[in-house]
Amino acid sequence: MKSNMTINVEFLAGTTIEQAVEEAKLKAEKFDVAYICFNFNGTSFSIGRNADICEVLEEWRGSDNKYGICAA
Repeated sequence: MKSNMTINVEFLAGTTIEQAVEEAKLKAEKFDVAYICFNFNGTSFSIGRNADICEVLEEWRGSDNKYGICAA
């Protein structure tokens, strides 16, 4: 059954965006939820178990409009 749940988390100061995205992806799989959601430097992220980490980081680094990034 596909999960309809999200979990909102916060990362400790000093966590890099790479670490945050990688851990969010792992936790989405481990906890069997649709997304792990967090804010990083003013950008909202929703990271799913099948997220492409490289693609997420590329979008975050290349976008001027950082309202939110959702990766299923």
